[in-house]
Amino acid sequence: MQTAKGRAQCVALWITTGLLAAVVGLSGLSKLTTSGEWDRLFVSWGYPAWLALVIGGLEVAGAAALLARRTAVIGAGVLATIMLGAVATLVTHPGSHYFRGRQAPISTTEPIIWFALLLAVGAVRWRQQRTSLR
Repeated sequence: MQTAKGRAQCVALWITTGLLAAVVGLSGLSKLTTSGEWDRLFVSWGYPAWLALVIGGLEVAGAAALLARRTAVIGAGVLATIMLGAVATLVTHPGSHYFRGRQAPISTTEPIIWFALLLAVGAVRWRQQRTSLR
């Protein structure tokens, strides 16, 4: 039987996982459906335009993977790697960027926060998988 503390931890894990899946998944969908906005931004960072579609697809797939216990570790790993790439890009290209018709300040804070949360979710799910195999 699960204790009240165990239930609270389980609820917190699912809330965090749901938040991550929603935010990153919607960001991925935006890259897949926004006509040209992300392409131009990726090109301004020195990447090929098609990379926006690849990253968007990986974000959607990673977000979906987060929602299943068996694949959550893989999803967290893929998305954490993407967040590291985002941080590296924003460190090498600081400032604001023209996005959706206006200058938009983009900082490293957001991807660092998502990275930390993804690591936490991935670590918890990995421990749960290892415990269930014993």
